[in-house]
Amino acid sequence: MSVEAHTRARQVFQRVGDAHGEAQAWTGIGLVLAASGEAGKAVKALAQAVALFEATGDAHRAAIVRELIARVRKGPDSGAPD
Repeated sequence: MSVEAHTRARQVFQRVGDAHGEAQAWTGIGLVLAASGEAGKAVKALAQAVALFEATGDAHRAAIVRELIARVRKGPDSGAPD
């Protein structure tokens, strides 16, 4: 999926008040950006996901996304998803 597709999904989730779905969309945006080599933008998107997962009480997914942030910050050889 493209950043644009994830962004459209995020907007729909936000409009209907589904914070968990919005967090999943932010995660998708972050993963696509990371795979495109845009680490700074990826980290910002993933941080949005963490905040929303925490707000919905999903500590498990928040922790997973924090791990993704750490991998993106380390660089392309850190095992971050492609």
